[in-house]
Amino acid sequence: MQITDAQIHLWANDKAPPHHWRKPFRIKDALREMDAAGIAGAVNHPPNWDTDGMEYAAQAAWTHPDRFATLGWFPLDETTNEDAVEALMAQPGMKGMRFILPMPDMSARLKAGKLDWLWAAADARALPMGLFVMPQQIPIVAEIAARFPRMRLLIDHLGVPPSVKLPQAADGRAQHGDRRFPLCQHA
Repeated sequence: MQITDAQIHLWANDKAPPHHWRKPFRIKDALREMDAAGIAGAVNHPPNWDTDGMEYAAQAAWTHPDRFATLGWFPLDETTNEDAVEALMAQPGMKGMRFILPMPDMSARLKAGKLDWLWAAADARALPMGLFVMPQQIPIVAEIAARFPRMRLLIDHLGVPPSVKLPQAADGRAQHGDRRFPLCQHA
């Protein structure tokens, strides 16, 4: 059986947040760990704390195309448009996109529909879209999933915030009740 790790972060700087492994996790480190665990491949989600993370992801996919693929990102400022999707998807190993949306400004844009152009672009291309959202954002994401059914949606950590640790993280109902269930009808 071929096993793929669906979410890793590769980075080369020392700026990881406290809930992550603090030292850099480089390509050679990932390959060593993957080989030791019998993992055939991994999907890299370049972290936002490494300003060179997207270039490092392209390097990983370019040098080891049989081992690494990427769900990439670009800054979602008010001027970003579908051209950014085209540029991103032209990079080596790029399979889809992933965005972190819990910050207040991004949450407001999500709720107001100001990212609909992004969902439409992913839907038109049937791309995977990874989202890191908070539990209270999941109903909005369910509405988006209904409107853009060809976009393949991934919810990071099942919508459980990284600050929540076991055993509380394992009890999804304690974290966000039935908020995840509306997403299931779009599977």
